Amino acid sequence: VRDWSSDVCSSDLLATDIAYDADNISAAVGQTVNVEFVNNGALEHNFIIDEFGIDNLLQSGESSTISFTLEKAGSYEYYCNVAGHLEAGMKGTITVSE
Repeated sequence: VRDWSSDVCSSDLLATDIAYDADNISAAVGQTVNVEFVNNGALEHNFIIDEFGIDNLLQSGESSTISFTLEKAGSYEYYCNVAGHLEAGMKGTITVSE
């Protein structure tokens, strides 16, 4: 069980070929989210959250830490927009609670 009472929420997100290994990340308003995005697939993949202006493209074997602060409760979709990947289900939701 993760403790979300701290100011930082850290999560690993692994991209394989047309899938993420997690389809939900939970956090609270005011937290800074640090996502360690790793592309273990043979293809390029990205991590996009439209509401936060995040669009991070990784080539096969690359990794990146993506940080953002959650300012209001709600559900926010993250997805990969490489051709055909979103349509194949490469997406998830960040659920932000009060």
